[in-house]
Amino acid sequence: VAIKVLWPSLAKEGVYVARFLREAKAASRVRHRNVVELLDYGEAAGGLVYSVMELLEGQDLQDLLESQLEGRLGWVQACGLLVQIASGLKAAHGRGVIHRDIKPANCFLTEEDDEPVVKLVDFGVAKLEDDRGQTLTGVAQVVGTPSYIAPEMVRSRAPASPRTDVYALGVLAYQMLTGRVPFKAKTFFELMRQVCFEPVPSLRDQAPGIPPAVEAFVLELLAKDPEHRPPDMATVRARLVALSQETLGPQAVELQGSSRLVVHPIASGPPPIALAEPIVSWEPVSEVAAGSTEVLPRPDEPWHHAGGGW
Repeated sequence: VAIKVLWPSLAKEGVYVARFLREAKAASRVRHRNVVELLDYGEAAGGLVYSVMELLEGQDLQDLLESQLEGRLGWVQACGLLVQIASGLKAAHGRGVIHRDIKPANCFLTEEDDEPVVKLVDFGVAKLEDDRGQTLTGVAQVVGTPSYIAPEMVRSRAPASPRTDVYALGVLAYQMLTGRVPFKAKTFFELMRQVCFEPVPSLRDQAPGIPPAVEAFVLELLAKDPEHRPPDMATVRARLVALSQETLGPQAVELQGSSRLVVHPIASGPPPIALAEPIVSWEPVSEVAAGSTEVLPRPDEPWHHAGGGW
């Protein structure tokens, strides 16, 4: 097992304890092959705040992409991974958990019974749909990693829904197939403007080998209007399986994913007790002057923002 504990200095602050335990609560709700299993969590004597989860050996999807030529995967391998990620999210949504931070670093690649398995990890900003108490992220806050945040979360401060994760899965699919995220910018606010208003660049312009039907599906996942996306992960998963059968024929992925996934085990696993990193809350200013040195969140960093929509 792996044991995660909150830094003692943060364990004295109620908000950090609440966030830590909320992440554990979210993860503990879901029991599925494609979600990391949380075994126990709580507060021990002396103020120790901890969680116990299965120990994973392998690498995350970010590491896999960085090891590939041009940072991308072929459709056969990408489809196998996406089916598994959609399966894990389907299970989470069925338990009332919206992940809200789907990205390569939060998709861990391991093996079980000699079969490749993707595990969703890091439920640190997850939303529990049936929460009735005070939200830990505050009123009207946007959370997530900028490049993967759905447009409606920024533009209208809409509540997170399964379609929020559908959009993030679309960004992930785009990145896996092209080697880049749909939008890039030097400033956070320019990135959010593109996410909200610019059309998604063609996948086939960057990777001509992508089947047209696959490009059309990924663009549907990335629709600006959430109503134009698939309504839930069950639909997404079914569409992925159908696409694999349509485009790959005898190479179509099995429901549990592609056997072509190669996992590189980590030579020395993580220590049995790992200290949790402090949670960072980004609160960018409403306007950044030209030439400003204001520090803004990078596209791959989790972000919390309390403020108005666009």
